[in-house]
Amino acid sequence: MTYIRELQPSEKLIPRLDGVIEIRSGTWKALCPAHDDRSPSLSIKEVDGGMLLIHCHAGCDTEEVVSALGLTLSDLFPLDPYIESAKRRRKPFKNYRLIVERARLSVTICAAYAGQIEKNWDAVSGLLDLDEQDLVIFKGVTEDLVRLLDD
Repeated sequence: MTYIRELQPSEKLIPRLDGVIEIRSGTWKALCPAHDDRSPSLSIKEVDGGMLLIHCHAGCDTEEVVSALGLTLSDLFPLDPYIESAKRRRKPFKNYRLIVERARLSVTICAAYAGQIEKNWDAVSGLLDLDEQDLVIFKGVTEDLVRLLDD
């Protein structure tokens, strides 16, 4: 199984910005993409755990800034390893209504065949070496199929 390493928040954000100046490790200034910026007014700081704090000194809202870059606020936060492992362990959701709807055609065909088999039981039972108990079971299954179709 191959895992693709998820980009850290700074790896997603910094390359999308213009005029980036690294002040020190984990701290940058850049042109704000949310307004017509001529000198770097956007401050970016990576805090413990990899989360990014961003602030536009011209007053742009954080959501406006990340939206202008094609990102969302959640892109400022690293993935939580516990949540990600839980997502991988979780069983996929089954849409039982869809499963029943898809099975409806098959059940209809089976019920039609069952009707034909019951009409020709003497010939079928001789070929397959079936007795009266098998006929009772077959009729019960046929009735269940018809009931299922009617629901």
